[in-house]
Amino acid sequence: MARSLRGSRITVLITALIAGGVLAGCSAAPGRPVASGPGTPGPGTPGQVASGRPSPTTGTVTGKFIRVGGPIAVGAPQPKVVRLSGVISFTRPGHNVSTVKVDKSGTFSVRLAAGTYAVSGRSPSLTVASGGGRGREMRCSIPLSVQVQPGRTSKIAVTCPVP
Repeated sequence: MARSLRGSRITVLITALIAGGVLAGCSAAPGRPVASGPGTPGPGTPGQVASGRPSPTTGTVTGKFIRVGGPIAVGAPQPKVVRLSGVISFTRPGHNVSTVKVDKSGTFSVRLAAGTYAVSGRSPSLTVASGGGRGREMRCSIPLSVQVQPGRTSKIAVTCPVP
């Protein structure tokens, strides 16, 4: 009888360890942005496992958010590229939209679940006048998609052209 009870306790212990591992894996919340701006996320942020390493089902997208174009005087050079602040959105059919804030440096980094995303950007620097004369932000970027692969980093440029 003592041997049978001991075997049951070992079975319960093994089952509890397996269940704890499964629950810990579910808490990583892949598909949510992890960081904005330069740097890498630390342990305990979404998309991370307890060790602080990236989840094997996520990849990283880094990039810059820029404005190109602008008014040109006859004979003048093309306006310089301008880095934008704002919000970059990553959309994947059947999933919630993931967003990342971009500061005035115009750079961003985000960890996302593997998959193909449509990417768009909007900036408070680029607005459209509404009926009351007040500007409102609109999506301004050229259509772009990115393929996120587990354990890999994809680099993109989200570009807003202005006439």
